[in-house]
Amino acid sequence: AMVFAMTLSVSAAGDGTITINAATVGETYKIYKIFDATTQGDNTAYTYTKTGDGDELYAALIGDDSPFTLTATAGDANKFNVSLKEGKIGSEIAVFLKTIERKMGTADAEQTAISTTVEFTGLDYGYYYIAKAATEQPGPTVGVTSVAPDQIINDKSTKPGEPDPD
Repeated sequence: AMVFAMTLSVSAAGDGTITINAATVGETYKIYKIFDATTQGDNTAYTYTKTGDGDELYAALIGDDSPFTLTATAGDANKFNVSLKEGKIGSEIAVFLKTIERKMGTADAEQTAISTTVEFTGLDYGYYYIAKAATEQPGPTVGVTSVAPDQIINDKSTKPGEPDPD
């Protein structure tokens, strides 16, 4: 679940892990860091840093279809606090991110499953979108923070003709 707050300043990097269970052997999993995360106590704040005037992801994130609101921060014209628009839910976020996946650029990491478990380690704290190369279905999203540095995702999708991994 995503929790948004507006004023936090404590952060750590490289301590996060995303584990995908019930992975499809031979499938390539990609992760994209969408937002940076900072935590203080049990609170987490997400920010986005615009990379320039041609930042396609930024343009999509502020578009009418986006479930997010980006609010400029004081002191940095390219850094924005992120909040979830009222009434938006997790499944809408995943569908939206799937529609803009090509605007995310190169994946932050990718691995081809050699077993039914795939693990991404050494991740900076942030909000991640996970995609499978061979599927058109929206992937899961997950926040990796000091409050929850180790996230586990169960891949429930299968290829046609394969049994459900559950």
